[in-house]
Amino acid sequence: MGSDLFIMSAHPGARYETILEFPALPASLDRMTVVTPTTAGEFTGVPVVDGQGPVKPAAPVADLFDKPRPGSVVAWPVRGLDGPAKGGTFDLYGITEGEVKSTTSSITEEKVGLRTDVLFAFDKAALSAQAKAILDEVAAETRAKADPSKPPILITGHTDGKGGHDYNASLSQRRADAVLRELQARLGTAYQYRAEGKGETEPLAKEGGPDDAQARQKNRRVEISYQIRQRTAGTGTSASPGRQEDPGGAAGPPAPFRPDGPTVASRYASFGQGGDKRRIDVKPFYRDGAYLVAVFDIVNLGPSGGPSELENYSTSGGGAFGDFSVSDPSTRTVYRGVRLGKDGSAYVDPGFSAFRHDPGTDNRGFFYVPAPPPTVRTVTFDAGPFGQIPNVPVR
Repeated sequence: MGSDLFIMSAHPGARYETILEFPALPASLDRMTVVTPTTAGEFTGVPVVDGQGPVKPAAPVADLFDKPRPGSVVAWPVRGLDGPAKGGTFDLYGITEGEVKSTTSSITEEKVGLRTDVLFAFDKAALSAQAKAILDEVAAETRAKADPSKPPILITGHTDGKGGHDYNASLSQRRADAVLRELQARLGTAYQYRAEGKGETEPLAKEGGPDDAQARQKNRRVEISYQIRQRTAGTGTSASPGRQEDPGGAAGPPAPFRPDGPTVASRYASFGQGGDKRRIDVKPFYRDGAYLVAVFDIVNLGPSGGPSELENYSTSGGGAFGDFSVSDPSTRTVYRGVRLGKDGSAYVDPGFSAFRHDPGTDNRGFFYVPAPPPTVRTVTFDAGPFGQIPNVPVR
């Protein structure tokens, strides 16, 4: 049930009241962020209160053919359910990439990817001295987060695409076994473990292109996955996932609602054979709970409007604007777009910068990444064809 947004069109100058219904929220939740799939963006700090029965529009409901006057307030028509509601809940998955390891975290599970180039010598399955120091750190994190009641801790080995499948499968299995033994020696018998080798069958990056060496390096890895122990604030006991202390980044308080700040940097880029130009105006980034919100405007400088599907800035990559991300220059840690659900098919951003195409128009863009540590006051914004934009302030 909710406002029917599929058969209506909005008229300039009029305000439209909209009703949305979500699955039930945890009783302890008193504020939330509502994300829109347009340039309206994110609405942080929205209060959550107990309702008093079905919600009905307060404004007059507009008909399909109505043309409300500028300044008037109307409501979209509300449609009822003709079957079970299709709403659902999804974990948010934050991705960080460092020089030694990458981490994919949600509120319920974590996957740590370790570069085998650091763990092992070429074509070997014996751990290096440096690997043992790295596994000390991983074991400490695992002990603090992993839930022994939800086994196993899964160690999975992967290779690049060179070599035959049988050889790659054997090498990846032996490397996973070696990491399992080291983790078990550090964590003991309170946990259950399983190791498996996938060989080259589950690459993270496409090999054979202009970045082949980097792609192969990214694909050579050992991944350690486990379920996260849930905690309530102050008790450390099992509870609703809505109260997890560190669900993806350096957790902090939810952000209040705020206007965008002033432009702190601008960059230019050209696209297509016609030389269409765009300008990106970067605003201060800000923290919202365990995440960092990157905010910017993209201005069409012409000469043409250009199709909106060519102006995709999705943090999953693709489109004319490519793959946007945020990095901490002091640690070289890269923070990538937060995904909705494990499959990675949707991200917490609208994905497009052009909802208004005409030259001279601008569109607001935003995306979420895991929050860097609280000591990080500025970050570098990798804005694809607009280049690296350093010293973006974090509020």
